[in-house]
Amino acid sequence: MIKGGERERERGEREGAERLSGAESLHPAEWSRGTCPCALCPRCVVPPLSHTHPPTSGVEAAAEMQLVLPPEARGLPPPAIVNRNTVWLGLLGWTSSLLHNALNHRPPLKAGIHRQILFTSVAWYIGYYLTKLENYKKAKVEHEMFEYIRLHPEDFPEKEKKKYAEILEDFVPIR
Repeated sequence: MIKGGERERERGEREGAERLSGAESLHPAEWSRGTCPCALCPRCVVPPLSHTHPPTSGVEAAAEMQLVLPPEARGLPPPAIVNRNTVWLGLLGWTSSLLHNALNHRPPLKAGIHRQILFTSVAWYIGYYLTKLENYKKAKVEHEMFEYIRLHPEDFPEKEKKKYAEILEDFVPIR
């Protein structure tokens, strides 16, 4: 009896085999990436097989949703402490504590100062972490793009440089 995960894997292997151009003689175990190490090359990348089992822990679920920073993100420079994400989320945390006070019929600005500071600082930290995650994802995409350009120079020919004399027209005074 064939289970659901095996059916998906076989279907993915068949679809991957149809997408490979000129690589029909490869064994299914050799389909993974072909000869090109880049992730963007449509000539040699087979779509990954679907995930068949649910994550077992919260860390695995966060990693699957790409909310956990990998170790290579430590090589990036740290973002500024005050940026748009930290300011907006800090203000959101502060207003949520004010709203909490107002809904409980307390003076919004005077009651629960410790809660206002706590909500603001936690939301500020979440904004800082989201900025780090955003910077990492942008750096990863940029790295993959430049690596693809480096590995496929035939797709990106360099343009010849023009001089200003070729671009500008001759000056003719009007009299």
